[in-house]
Amino acid sequence: MKILSIAFSALLALMPISMSAQDVSGDTIPSSDTYFLPSVIQNNPNLSIYYSALRATGLADTLEQYIDFCYPGVSYDSTLACFINTGRAIKYFTAYETDYAVFPDVRTFSYTVFVITDSILAADYNIRSLDDLRSYARQAYPSGAGKEDYDRESSLNMFMSYHILPFSLIWDQLNTSQREIVCSHHHLDELDVEDFYETMLPHSIMRISTPYKHDHYGNASEISNSEIIGKFINRKGTLKDPANLIEGVQILDESHIYNNMATNGVYHYLTKPLVYDNDTRDALNVRMRIMANTLSPDFINSGARGRLRKYERDRYTVGFLPGFCKNFQWNRESQFYVRYRDPSFGCYNGDEMTLMGNFDITFRLPAVPKDGLYEIRIPGYAGPFYPEPENILYYIRKEGDDFVPCGKPVDFNLSLTSPEIGYVRDDRVDYYTYAQNNPGLNEEELQELATKDNDRLLRSHGYMKAPDSYGPNHNNMRDDERMFRKIVCEIYMESGKDYYLRMRKVSGSTPIAFNYLEIVPYNVYSGENGPEDRH
Repeated sequence: MKILSIAFSALLALMPISMSAQDVSGDTIPSSDTYFLPSVIQNNPNLSIYYSALRATGLADTLEQYIDFCYPGVSYDSTLACFINTGRAIKYFTAYETDYAVFPDVRTFSYTVFVITDSILAADYNIRSLDDLRSYARQAYPSGAGKEDYDRESSLNMFMSYHILPFSLIWDQLNTSQREIVCSHHHLDELDVEDFYETMLPHSIMRISTPYKHDHYGNASEISNSEIIGKFINRKGTLKDPANLIEGVQILDESHIYNNMATNGVYHYLTKPLVYDNDTRDALNVRMRIMANTLSPDFINSGARGRLRKYERDRYTVGFLPGFCKNFQWNRESQFYVRYRDPSFGCYNGDEMTLMGNFDITFRLPAVPKDGLYEIRIPGYAGPFYPEPENILYYIRKEGDDFVPCGKPVDFNLSLTSPEIGYVRDDRVDYYTYAQNNPGLNEEELQELATKDNDRLLRSHGYMKAPDSYGPNHNNMRDDERMFRKIVCEIYMESGKDYYLRMRKVSGSTPIAFNYLEIVPYNVYSGENGPEDRH
């Protein structure tokens, strides 16, 4: 342990010391001579109330964690340093390419804290002290009004916990921001660039989105920072439908502030406090598309998630040790790696996990905002990718219960145009047969009827077309007859319970890509205009 302590001290000595800067209100922030998030927040005189709340709740102690001293480490031959210095790493084949896998030589903890300045609290909410913030929190979370601050179920603790993420997200990592992907792959008039994250408040989730002023296609250089409207938490809808837009809470761009960064995380300014109340839960009652590479804090804290591959030296993926990857468990025959982002990949946001071997992997699902019926969906890439049937069996489990199989194994080698699925591309549907029964409709309306019928046919077989809000080179995934969404199950979920999804390889030997997960409330997939939006 003494050797670890010395090594840790040496690591800290290498960390840059923050410089003074101006905050968004123009107040001066003194230079920082400390490293962890609580101290960096304490050194900002404009955040005294939030810092006091972190201390009162004991959350400051959590935010001082950094190194997992129980982590056993890995041999040098398996580390990123070895790959960079010698080119040696675990070599494996995906469906198309060769990748190289490394493992973290150290496990770290880091955090993102969303803060509100004292001046905003005073001017907009008449909050001028810790006691005032306690009173505000008791109104927001009345169930914890009689508990001590350090109790995880107290009002103040719940309030502060919803402002903390258990991983570090700098400004450019709050959402996918690489121009090579956003400009030519996202259909920005249909859906904002967005991610869903679990917070430090148990069984809660937040949505962070980046809306742009209008849709863009073409060269990546066409998108400039001036065209980003902003970054928001729990915003709902797009500018295409302003009548149903819920603004959410804006995250202020503090990229000019030097010391919002700490060794173990970062903090960002908000325009107003966050509250996980009924209004927020209603705003989150949407189809949640959760990227696979955000399902564990370790994917983000290790730096595995969000890396753009530009050169061959970037072609490395990251694996994890059993017991040191939060939310995930797997058997000895499982191999999985978090991949980099690549503009040439067809997967959503250009990144994914590669699942290999006779894997049996279980992970905890992100929380749902409200009790109710939900569909659980996974994406897939159908044949002819694979030389033999590639069958995966899915199971679902509620905490305290046993796993239940979700139907039959899914064959990833089955063509979507086969009768078992029934895919027909939208621009190839036979809408002429609808003309006799609908003489008053024009060609576009008839085609829409035929398209919806084909969507219903796919759903009756447990499948959906891929989203139309994304696609490489200005196309969309929905028009690709190799891409699909599989409806794994429909299940009643409670907002205060944990649920687990298990993926077990039944047959086949080819690696499978796991890109995202969809958790969809009943009101979305059963709507009159549905069965679900195509985005």
